[in-house]
Amino acid sequence: MDSNFHSPEFPPVVDAEASAIAAGFTKAVIADSSQHTLELLIKPDTDLDGTFEAYDRSENEMLSVNGWLFDISLDT
Repeated sequence: MDSNFHSPEFPPVVDAEASAIAAGFTKAVIADSSQHTLELLIKPDTDLDGTFEAYDRSENEMLSVNGWLFDISLDT
């Protein structure tokens, strides 16, 4: 599969924080639920109530996140 392939079902291939920032994922947030806490980079205009793409800063991988499952706050 072409590494540049992108669709809502498959997040873009980004495997380093610098690459995520270059791809526009510049807003650092914490997504917390009763099961998981994620340190993410998201695009500044992301709708946090839907499903969105995010870069996981702990695991160095892209995720599709269901925003309604998390309490999301700015990472200060």
